[in-house]
Amino acid sequence: KSLKKMRRMAPKWTSAGLVGAGLFAFLVLTRRPAILSSSSRLQSDIADVSIPKTVVAGIPRIPRAASDLVSQSTRKYDRIMRLSGGSTVGQQDPNQVASAFVNYYYRTFDTNRGTLASLYTQDSVLTFEGEFFRGAQAIQEKLVSLQFQTVVHKIHTMDAQMASPTGQNQGIIVFVCGDLFVDGGKNPIKFSQVFQLFPHPQGNWYVQNDIFRLNYG
Repeated sequence: KSLKKMRRMAPKWTSAGLVGAGLFAFLVLTRRPAILSSSSRLQSDIADVSIPKTVVAGIPRIPRAASDLVSQSTRKYDRIMRLSGGSTVGQQDPNQVASAFVNYYYRTFDTNRGTLASLYTQDSVLTFEGEFFRGAQAIQEKLVSLQFQTVVHKIHTMDAQMASPTGQNQGIIVFVCGDLFVDGGKNPIKFSQVFQLFPHPQGNWYVQNDIFRLNYG
């Protein structure tokens, strides 16, 4: 009896199933524009999400082009090195100024050293391994002519002092020691470099004196 009863009810179930399927299809078709609109809004929202610049654990940062690194370093240099309104050079922390300058200088040297001329003036002087150069153009020509294709500086120590006790035109002396690696070499070459920085009237700092030496032995 149960089997006969189930057979009699089967057509009803089949009809109900077809009706339900038709109703579902009707709802999908009528709601399809809204679903697509929601999907488009979701994709738009995802596209607007900006990935933080900080390194996420386990996910390496994507390498940037050399020009991007120089641009980023230039903005940081301008931001940190420029005097704030109403401040004087004597109120600047020499270590903060020196750290910002050293970071900018060597990062730019390693990526596009030809642009370092902007840090010098026509009265700036460079002594490079005993050779003397005066003026931004002569210094730039020397740096660009160095006989290597690529170079990486690794700084070990940096010391900074105010060059004079008081005065608006106080300079900062910076002494740097580190290693450099040329053309992908694995063996470090030790070097020392001394900068004397002075403030521009506009607020940024420029290099008045620059002395570079490789350390042998």
